[in-house]
Amino acid sequence: MSTNIQIQETTICPNCQETIPVHKGFLTWCDKCEWNLKADDKKGNPKNAFERTYLQVGEKMGSGLLQTMLNKGSLRTTFSWFRLFTYLFASVIHLFSLFLFISGLLLVVFNYSNIIILILGCLLLLFSWVTRPRFHKLNEKPLARDAFPALYRVMDDIAKVMGSENVHGVVINEKFNASYREIGLKRRKIITLGLPLIEILDEKELTALIAHELAHGINGDQNRSYWVGSAFYTLTYWYTVIRPDRLWDPGYRVLAFFMFFANLVLLALSHFIYFLLHILCHLFWQDSQRAEYLADQLAAQTASPKATISLLNKLHLDGMFEFTILKVINSKRSDHFFDDFKEQIRILPQREMERLQRASVKAGARLDATHPPTANRVSFISNLEHDEPSYRMEKETFEQLHSELDKLRSSMEHKLIDYYKRYVLLQ
Repeated sequence: MSTNIQIQETTICPNCQETIPVHKGFLTWCDKCEWNLKADDKKGNPKNAFERTYLQVGEKMGSGLLQTMLNKGSLRTTFSWFRLFTYLFASVIHLFSLFLFISGLLLVVFNYSNIIILILGCLLLLFSWVTRPRFHKLNEKPLARDAFPALYRVMDDIAKVMGSENVHGVVINEKFNASYREIGLKRRKIITLGLPLIEILDEKELTALIAHELAHGINGDQNRSYWVGSAFYTLTYWYTVIRPDRLWDPGYRVLAFFMFFANLVLLALSHFIYFLLHILCHLFWQDSQRAEYLADQLAAQTASPKATISLLNKLHLDGMFEFTILKVINSKRSDHFFDDFKEQIRILPQREMERLQRASVKAGARLDATHPPTANRVSFISNLEHDEPSYRMEKETFEQLHSELDKLRSSMEHKLIDYYKRYVLLQ
């Protein structure tokens, strides 16, 4: 095992002429003028129309909401007009989908002899079926309670001190993240934890992670609501399908003139759908962002503000995560990823961690488009009253939990390496 990296030498900042340390193997940068900081401006970039619109709303309202949160002692609310209007707006969208389904059904049943109308009816049925409200599905099987007693004991103990129901199941996967879902009509609570993330957390940070995810079940986060979430999916799907790639395509020759006007109509319709999506994002944004801040507040109360901030900082080490994956693939060393990743984090100089934190702030980085900027979350948590954490995980329990999860290491590494070889490196 290597020891913590030492400063090899110093150099002069070419921008401000300050003497700056050099850590071999890590980026050299200046903490005075932030030369060579290299802020990552790609994190949280939108993947679709919903995320793009959601981020636009957040840019206008984010700082104002943070100040509102800092001035309040508690984020809990018993009633929200925004939440009511969001559900009403989502209901209108679903009712229109139902209208399309009924219209398509009537066209098929009563006009089956007319091939054009029959095709139109089938298209309406297909369109409405694809955009129907749907429950979250669980593709992975949750871990059995009797096979992972320490893990579930921690989950149940944290849920108890937070006043939450016990989770129905825990899924462990190969990703560097965590999530909370409610599955099926019974709304069974499922927490998914990435084994690579768990491996680099101490007991306090792991407590903060679990508490944050459990908090989403306590606060009734609309982001986990299949009703509102399906409305977002419906509008995003309509926008993606209807919006034409181009107005004019000379490849159609004679039909190009007629296709131009048809595409013009479709473009106007797609803009109207985007406008509806913008309205829903405005209604949804404040309540969902409050839910993230509340989850942070509950995590800080359960594990401590310091542990919660440390967790947020480690969640932005995904660059190190991917670097280690590529390193293992290139070296062709099997069953070494988790040890290499833990070692890579262990030897990470404090100066490099500071650079990553500054780069995150400068780029306005966030975990994804639906989360507030991490800098705002850190600022909020830092201003919380510091009380004794409501839960302390014992060292022995923490070690038992890791011992249980060790049996998943090999299969998770194989899945991770296979995924990167198939879908990342071949792009």
